[in-house]
Amino acid sequence: VRTKFHRASTYLRCRSFNEFTNDIVSRPFTIFTLADSDIGYGIAQYRIGSQLFQSVAHAIFTGVQTLAKTRVQSLASKLPADSTMARHFNAIEAL
Repeated sequence: VRTKFHRASTYLRCRSFNEFTNDIVSRPFTIFTLADSDIGYGIAQYRIGSQLFQSVAHAIFTGVQTLAKTRVQSLASKLPADSTMARHFNAIEAL
């Protein structure tokens, strides 16, 4: 069984959204591409988490053995202090 994703028109239709499907659940994001998404409402914390994963991936691909703690702290400072994402960032900083 072959999909139609080799055709540009299929891909463009897949990426089309309206008011019913214009949310984080309906769009084909990955943890690495969410940081570059164009929907800004309600996903700010997810985008910051995605930026952290992008930083980790970049470090791995460039052969860097460590992630700068200042990068994690910089991203964490953008989060509300009482959020679940902030607790995750604090746990990462504690490592």
